[in-house]
Amino acid sequence: MSLLPPNKGYVKGLRLSKEAEKALLAQMDRETNDFNGSNRRREDRPPYRPEEGLRIQLFHAEGVKANLQVIPRNISRNGLAFLHGSYVHLGTKCITLLQTLDGRLLEVRGEVIRCTHYRGNVHEVAVQYDSTIDLEDFVQAYLTDAERHGSGNQLVSLTGRILYLEDVPEDRELVAFLLRRHGLDVRTACNPSEVFDLLGFSAFDLAIVDLHLPGLMGPEVPRALRDRGFVGPMIGVTASESEAIHKAVMAEGCAAVLVKPYAFSELLSLLKTNLPGSGQDEDHLEPLHSALWSDVAMRPLILRFLDRLDEKSRQLRRLMEAEDRNRIQQLCSELKGSAKGYGYSQISRAAREIQKLATDGAPFDRLESDVTQLAKLCTAACMVRKR
Repeated sequence: MSLLPPNKGYVKGLRLSKEAEKALLAQMDRETNDFNGSNRRREDRPPYRPEEGLRIQLFHAEGVKANLQVIPRNISRNGLAFLHGSYVHLGTKCITLLQTLDGRLLEVRGEVIRCTHYRGNVHEVAVQYDSTIDLEDFVQAYLTDAERHGSGNQLVSLTGRILYLEDVPEDRELVAFLLRRHGLDVRTACNPSEVFDLLGFSAFDLAIVDLHLPGLMGPEVPRALRDRGFVGPMIGVTASESEAIHKAVMAEGCAAVLVKPYAFSELLSLLKTNLPGSGQDEDHLEPLHSALWSDVAMRPLILRFLDRLDEKSRQLRRLMEAEDRNRIQQLCSELKGSAKGYGYSQISRAAREIQKLATDGAPFDRLESDVTQLAKLCTAACMVRKR
């Protein structure tokens, strides 16, 4: 369900079909990737492509306000770029309505600092915000500085052959690349037919499967793989938050379900749990760093938070043993907010999922796997105190 306000009053800046829009963005991305070093942006600008586009208000010098629905291209901590059907004057004040990964809407003020003609009536408009934003709130699988440079730590090394079924090319390419960086042998497929062909001549240790495919939906996907003889663990990926669908999918053989958008670290944690032969004791965990760790002044606060986090993790295990649903909901509600504030978005999302399951009355054996994953994330975060 869309969380954006109705379209009424917003005019499309470019009237393109979805197919033409995707082709245009792909062409511009390819051209950007061909730039030499002197033309590269000074900061990371990952793609920002919300399905419903971007709402923006432009305040022209003569006092006229324009409400537009434009095509977003990319985003950074300091601004974003979008495509529009006409020239926008430099210095034009604006308000962009940005939707976060967890569904919140933020009005971000800024001004136009560049408008470049691309072709035809297509112009690329660059906006600089009045204040910075946290990219992790808006972009799936965005790597923080600590994650990108590893904070001096090696990448987690995994072994195994993965079958990855995903019909969205951008997701398929990105996730496969990240999996291979961690040492995994990955075979990709974009539809069930390709999967069946691969299963005919290759053995796989684990399958990652999109649960919304042409011709196959929800529990039909893992059922089809089982019918074709696949016996390994499966991880389902879906945009649906329906508990009924999650239960049905797991009943057909999925060991876990990830809800899009998800952090790659969440998938990595599930792989370490479910890949045959992958150890999960603390000696094999990689430290989980706060996104705010680079701020030296914040480190004493983060370390004190980790002291409390360690105790909360143990408390959650005790509440699970006592099957105290109400206190589990309360503890996860507190942890969801505090972990986000201290730069641990993965822990915040895990706590939010447990809170939702507990509120919806999920059985405790269903909660167990999620609590175990949250405990591992907390352990990984607390490892920083030992270094």
